[in-house]
Amino acid sequence: MARGDGEHGGKNGHDNRVIIIRRKKVISHGHHGGAWKVAFADFVTALMALFIVLWVIGQSKEVREYVSEYFRDPGAFNSKTKATIITANVQSLGEDATGLKRTKHNDSTGQEARKFEAERRALSEVERKLREMLDDTPEFSTLRTMVEIELTAEGLRIQLIDEQHASIFDLGSARLQREAMHLLTKIGQELAALPNQVIIEGHTDSRPYSAGNGYSNWELSADRANAARRVLESAGVRRDQIRQVRGFADRMLRNTDNPFDIHNRRVSIIVLFDRGDSGEQRYLPENLKYIPLR
Repeated sequence: MARGDGEHGGKNGHDNRVIIIRRKKVISHGHHGGAWKVAFADFVTALMALFIVLWVIGQSKEVREYVSEYFRDPGAFNSKTKATIITANVQSLGEDATGLKRTKHNDSTGQEARKFEAERRALSEVERKLREMLDDTPEFSTLRTMVEIELTAEGLRIQLIDEQHASIFDLGSARLQREAMHLLTKIGQELAALPNQVIIEGHTDSRPYSAGNGYSNWELSADRANAARRVLESAGVRRDQIRQVRGFADRMLRNTDNPFDIHNRRVSIIVLFDRGDSGEQRYLPENLKYIPLR
């Protein structure tokens, strides 16, 4: 038997099936917050601290002391101290990293110091021999008080100075007295054995030269220095060993309080310290000015 419409629908032909709607309930676990950021920040801080420690370990002792001082008392860490640290660090990176510059500088300074001491000992030996010669030679008995030897920033300065009872040169002349010529010969023999260069200076007092022909103390002082040079060269001092011959007239008085003092009349012989190829003084103690050797 055929089914009527009532078997497939309602009275009016509508579908009366029940429609079931299922709704899935999503259970939220909640927001976990920014805890991971805190953990990451702690990690980065620890990593940075590690790198700082490794950097400090690799620095010089001076830099490590400055860093330690900063953490002990940050208030005392002023700008000057910071600049010192930066300078020390730059030197550490620029020199210690290669291991060459600092070593070369120290070696050079040490060599110059040793060379200076060797020269100083050699010049001291010359001074000793000259004094022994003055004491042991009766001919020089009147000249002992006229010879002054001292170590200066230039080198060994030997001065022959006029006295009331005796003179190095004839009055108003560039002609050497016999004893003074003999003494200069002995000095020249000692200087000839040295490699050091020599400067010779002539000095007068302020009394005007009375010749009246234009010849003045300038010419006289220069002529006296040249007269001393000729004797030194005849005694063995090499021509290329003479660096300068200077005539100062009365411009460098020994006794500035009395320009006419006889002690202003003198001849100076300076045995120079080695100045190297550059012509500049290569090494001298900072506080050296005048150091008498006796």
